[in-house]
Amino acid sequence: MAGRTTLVSSMLSIIPNFYMQTMWLPSSVQKEIGRISRNFIWGSDGQKKLHLISWETICQPKKQGGLGLKSAKDANLVAMSKLNWRLHTEEGKVWREVLVKKYKIFNPKTSLPSFGSPIIKSLSKGVDLLQKGIKWIPKDGQHISFWADQWIGQVPLNSIFHGPFPPNTATIPLANALHGGTMNTDTVGYHLNSKIISTIKAIPFPLVNHLHGTFSWKGEANGWFSSASAHRILYSNSNVTTKILSFSNMEACC
Repeated sequence: MAGRTTLVSSMLSIIPNFYMQTMWLPSSVQKEIGRISRNFIWGSDGQKKLHLISWETICQPKKQGGLGLKSAKDANLVAMSKLNWRLHTEEGKVWREVLVKKYKIFNPKTSLPSFGSPIIKSLSKGVDLLQKGIKWIPKDGQHISFWADQWIGQVPLNSIFHGPFPPNTATIPLANALHGGTMNTDTVGYHLNSKIISTIKAIPFPLVNHLHGTFSWKGEANGWFSSASAHRILYSNSNVTTKILSFSNMEACC
């Protein structure tokens, strides 16, 4: 069993990666890769055998009770999020400039069309995972949403507040919520606790107002995308996210 698992991880899961880097594989191909991997692990060579553990459980990280294998769909999803990251960071690349100008892609928050070339259709698959993994670095705060964008903590602030937002507050820019380093409670619509406010005040905002804002990858200390951290974000559960965003300690929200 250990040898079969190693072979699946080092061979069967690696061979399709070349194609996954630039295209979204059809679901039938993804399922067939999974079927071959499952049958090989359980020794179902030409005959039916009982699979004692579900494939979804096997593909979970080892810390969560799985074997750390990666399903074809998840691997393809991570590859597409990486391609999205390259789209927004590799300035000067010909392929990037063509897509940006043709489809008017301004930043990671730009919604990609579901029509067009195969590459843009594939890119649209990885947008959600990219947005979950990036953390915005405020500059002037005009182009960053106070509630909807992740600029403090590990997820957007609107995910830790329950109930409807007051009118015209759900989409306010970060710059409108802060005035001279002081929180504008009337604009925000909710009363924030002292820990969150003190953390916000500790963020240095540049005085140059033409700098809109940039982003980093929250899964790595150097702020740069990695497939391993993208898989961790993909498999992270909601309980861990809620615990991180409780702001019970200041290390988690900085």
